[in-house]
Amino acid sequence: MICEQRQLSRSLNFGTSTRMPPKASIAEVRAFVAPHGPGAFTKWRAATDALNAVEDKLEIFDRFATIEDEFEPLETMIDGSVSDIDRQIQHEIDVMRRK
Repeated sequence: MICEQRQLSRSLNFGTSTRMPPKASIAEVRAFVAPHGPGAFTKWRAATDALNAVEDKLEIFDRFATIEDEFEPLETMIDGSVSDIDRQIQHEIDVMRRK
């Protein structure tokens, strides 16, 4: 049952690890298609809500691990983007302070 659930969840294809290149051109930014759409969030929410109905702790853990595996590429993209933005803001502050 647990393996079947993991295979089913993976077949839903919540996204890929596609990422916009660093220092992308305006054309690349405009052409970029995010690997996760609003539907992915709906599916993840439904999958996490469904955990409440499962009584077997190992099955809950397995399902949660599957959700985490599917969510990880998006989390990595967001973390990288936030770090890039923070670095750029700090650079602009340093320039203003003449550091």
